[in-house]
Amino acid sequence: RGRDNIDLQIVQTVVEYVSRIMRVFGMSNESSALGWGSSAASSDGQGVADRESILLPVARVLSDFRDVVRELALSGGDKQALLKLCDKIRDSDLPELGVIIDDHGDGRALVKIADPEEIQRDRERQEAEIAQRLLTKQLQAQKAEEKRQGRLAKGKQSPEEMFRTPEMLELYSAWDEHGIPTKDKAGEELTKNKVKKLAKEYDAQKKLHEKYLESLNA
Repeated sequence: RGRDNIDLQIVQTVVEYVSRIMRVFGMSNESSALGWGSSAASSDGQGVADRESILLPVARVLSDFRDVVRELALSGGDKQALLKLCDKIRDSDLPELGVIIDDHGDGRALVKIADPEEIQRDRERQEAEIAQRLLTKQLQAQKAEEKRQGRLAKGKQSPEEMFRTPEMLELYSAWDEHGIPTKDKAGEELTKNKVKKLAKEYDAQKKLHEKYLESLNA
């Protein structure tokens, strides 16, 4: 139909739609302009200033990184120092600017852009979860140690003496060669079931006492 017959209204509608899509994908931060990237070429220089405010902080981080890497290389620094520097720029410097570097197992990294405040909130949440897991682990270890100490304390008494305490002397009047009661306070023979139960208690105390003696020699 030729250029003279172009419907400008349709063209403007298409451009406005494309511009809106570009803003949705973050390729333009202008709310009313048609197209994208126009601010960079604006006559008042505002676009250049915006670009500098975005890129300059990242450029400074990379420049500082380069300076330290160069210093390490010239001074013969080891690989661990370089790896720590890489971790710092990944975990601290760039996230503060909204840049996330996600390491993958193949040695490559995925770079993502996000809100620095959201990154900080995610980091704080992860640190809180790590701290909670560490606290839980410490509490579990503490409980296990208290339980172990309780067993050792209980095992301090020898099995031969466990049935000869003042309390037990009120219950029994005769014992075998191992110290297991055979008669009650009145001198009556204990039943087989009773003696069997006391023998199990004796064996359990013997094991605890052996553990206690081992702890003294550790």
